[in-house]
Amino acid sequence: MKKLLIIILLFFSVSANAQVDEVDPLPFPDVPIKKARFQYMVFAGGISIDWLMLNEKNLNSFFNNQAESDYSFPSTMQLTGGHFVLGAPISASGSVVNFGVLSYDGSVKSNISTFKGTNIDGSPTGIDLEAQSSLSASMFGFSLHYGFIPFKHFAVLGGINTGWGDMTFEIYNAFDSDEFQTEYGMDRYEKDYFFVMPSIQLEYTLALAILLRADVSYNLTFGQDADWKYNYLGTNSINPDFNLSGFKFGLGIMIGLVEF
Repeated sequence: MKKLLIIILLFFSVSANAQVDEVDPLPFPDVPIKKARFQYMVFAGGISIDWLMLNEKNLNSFFNNQAESDYSFPSTMQLTGGHFVLGAPISASGSVVNFGVLSYDGSVKSNISTFKGTNIDGSPTGIDLEAQSSLSASMFGFSLHYGFIPFKHFAVLGGINTGWGDMTFEIYNAFDSDEFQTEYGMDRYEKDYFFVMPSIQLEYTLALAILLRADVSYNLTFGQDADWKYNYLGTNSINPDFNLSGFKFGLGIMIGLVEF
């Protein structure tokens, strides 16, 4: 009797295993696992701090005809930028593009130069004339950049900024004396120009609302006026080839809808 029970149990065990082995596969096709693609969406605006590296010889050529002066400009102009950016993916391979509107404003001042006052006979008057110059610039334009997302929250883009602007060169003079507390004079020179700025941008998102950006570019100015507008009324041909070309570096922060 025991042998019979053992034989029956072995039979049912083998039958159950055979049925498991013969179960048909599920009627669903195999779907390959696709590599995840990072979405790219940017709708944000913000500010930047930039440094425009001007050619020092070109910059200080304003003072070539003033041998008695010790004028000099620093070679770096600090700019404050305003930006608005709209970005989106453009292909299934992960390529992205963004379009932006931008503006920059900045200025740089020379050191203060002192001119010794003299009488007709060459003797000192004891009253000196102090002078200082400033160069300011503004730009407005548009940007178009194309790039990719190597890993989550980080994007690399290359493209171009282009637009137009104006620059103003001013010279201020005043007597260094308690007897003369009024401004002696001011010269103002203005001209317009266009610019093209190839650039590389690195973007990083801290959250769904904050975008950090680092920018390296080269500013090329062209099409500028031949003469300067002088004191709002006249024209002047001083330093006709001066330009604002040079490398630019910037750091910025934007707030809005950002996801990548």
